Amino acid sequence: MFGRGAVAALTVAVALTGGLAGCGGSDGSDSATPTATVRRSTTTAAVATTSTTAAPAREDFTAILRDLLARRDEAYEKNDVTILESIYSTKCACLDTARDVVANQRIEGTHAEGPRLNLLRAEVVNRLSPDYVVVRGVVEQQAYNFVDSGGRVVRAGNSHGPLAAIYELGREGDAWRVLGITTEGPVEK
Repeated sequence: MFGRGAVAALTVAVALTGGLAGCGGSDGSDSATPTATVRRSTTTAAVATTSTTAAPAREDFTAILRDLLARRDEAYEKNDVTILESIYSTKCACLDTARDVVANQRIEGTHAEGPRLNLLRAEVVNRLSPDYVVVRGVVEQQAYNFVDSGGRVVRAGNSHGPLAAIYELGREGDAWRVLGITTEGPVEK
């Protein structure tokens, strides 16, 4: 799910080195139903009452980020720009970088093959609106290869230990897309 090869290394750096395993995800919202205590004035004693309102729907941003990153890897495996266009917003510089990676792989006659980017954990840093959220993801990439159409290894891809990045996600229509990625750097597992 993370960057794949020398060309993908550029994508990894620009697009969080690729752009999404046992994750301890959190969406930043409280699971308890909010309650309010209201005191009513009476001539005898104060009476406390509790009213309950529905909690906002929770979204699993670990699953959302994992899906986005898995589809990104699929795009590099299939050299399919249309998949990339369903992941990255046109507002994201990552889209142009990812398109370049696929174009270079096509010219080279290769595609990525092997382990995908592994999302170790994700947490919501800030939800600024129902359609805009900032998620911190930690990913790692095991060794993979670039292979030709006959399955022969042309070159090895780049692997790396856990790296943290900030993903800005925006809802466009019914889908979440990556608006931007800022790489923070290596972290402990």
